[in-house]
Amino acid sequence: MNKQRLDWDAYKILIVFLIPIVLAGCGYTTSTVKSAGISSIYVPMFKNQTYEHNVHVTVTDAVINELILDGNLRLLKHEEADTILEGKVIRYKTEPLGYDKNNDVEQYRVVVTTQVVFRNLKKDEIIWTQTIDGSIAYYTSGRLAMSEKAATDEAIENLARNIVSEVINFW
Repeated sequence: MNKQRLDWDAYKILIVFLIPIVLAGCGYTTSTVKSAGISSIYVPMFKNQTYEHNVHVTVTDAVINELILDGNLRLLKHEEADTILEGKVIRYKTEPLGYDKNNDVEQYRVVVTTQVVFRNLKKDEIIWTQTIDGSIAYYTSGRLAMSEKAATDEAIENLARNIVSEVINFW
């Protein structure tokens, strides 16, 4: 009886150690810039292909700020960087989302879309090219009201987070 108890205890211990090992093997992984040997980035001014004045400046600043906050890559001059992130703002759109009982627009969505190229300067190759956007819905009146400028700034912050996420966690 004592031998059976010992076998059962060994079986339980084996299960306790095997489950995490099996679970660790499940799922998928992404490549990160660190695992690819990339430690620095250069971000030139984005280009503007919209009629929205200076939106490219705000997008560039937001991406740089997000990279600083993220901390995975050092921002360097072009000559010193491992990679470059080039982009252009290709669309700025405000669209109605919701109407009140008088059929007046009370909710809008701001969408800022970019085309971005992430390139390895050391290997002279493109890592990826993507169209990435950021958006936010906002109300024009009531306690949740927001100005279009404030909504645009928030949409651009969302855009910058999306871009940096792609840079840091590329496939």
